[in-house]
Amino acid sequence: MIAPAIFDWARRTPERTAVEYNDAAWSYRTFAQAIAQARGWFRQHGIEGGGVAAVVVANLRDGWVLVLALRSLGVTVAPISALEVLEGLDTPGLRWAVASAAESWPGLEETCAALGVELVSVAPAAAAPLGLDAPAYRPGGHILLTSGTTGAYKKVLMDVEFEAEFLRRRQAVIAVSQDTVANLFEFGAWTGLGYRAPMGVWLEGGAVAFSQGRAWHLALRRPGLSSSPVLPGMLAEILAQPDGAFPRSETMNCASAAARSPGRRSKRPGRASRLGCSTGWPAPRAIRSR
Repeated sequence: MIAPAIFDWARRTPERTAVEYNDAAWSYRTFAQAIAQARGWFRQHGIEGGGVAAVVVANLRDGWVLVLALRSLGVTVAPISALEVLEGLDTPGLRWAVASAAESWPGLEETCAALGVELVSVAPAAAAPLGLDAPAYRPGGHILLTSGTTGAYKKVLMDVEFEAEFLRRRQAVIAVSQDTVANLFEFGAWTGLGYRAPMGVWLEGGAVAFSQGRAWHLALRRPGLSSSPVLPGMLAEILAQPDGAFPRSETMNCASAAARSPGRRSKRPGRASRLGCSTGWPAPRAIRSR
């Protein structure tokens, strides 16, 4: 569970940026305070100590606050991106659908009533913050709703033991540090990348940048980015642009799953796989000519 690392960084480097949401930055202190506030609200309303909560994610940053607060209280979470996902979730132990009181979806109340799931509208501002020292629960798990490379969506439970080993192995091969600024576009916590990348960055005290509801070009122009995913449509547009359309960065690491067919690894670097190395984010002609 990553919440203890976030609280630790909030003590050690309170002013360092933890998360950006459409250019609005939260420090580690602010991020930890938001999680503690949500923990206090959930405890006040008896949402702790087991069960599964579907987390309605309208705002990616606030969704992570709810996810981390619930998991630290022993609740397993299933972040969801749309009402139809909740309707088809069919998960044993599902007790709550949790949403920010400020951001809900039309039809959510009726859907919860039909499913026999309690709708919880979270407004933690008035609650007393609750630190991680009490109550002490075994952290809840994290349910991904992902297709991976198969094309068939499935539920994957990441329990706390597997997650710890997964992150340990990932951190051994992925270069992440306090200086990392990872762009995640609109990858939510229900996706594989949107789950593992933020936790890996927060574990090391780096920053995660979400860009929601905006053109992806704007996110890539943020100074200081050190990593970003590249999707097929993005790559095609990048390669179609004239020289200099994107500023060069010697630190950008672009992970492009679109560089190869699912399940295959290229033995020699092609244009997209070169984007994935640490040599930088080149201008389009440089990509072609390397």
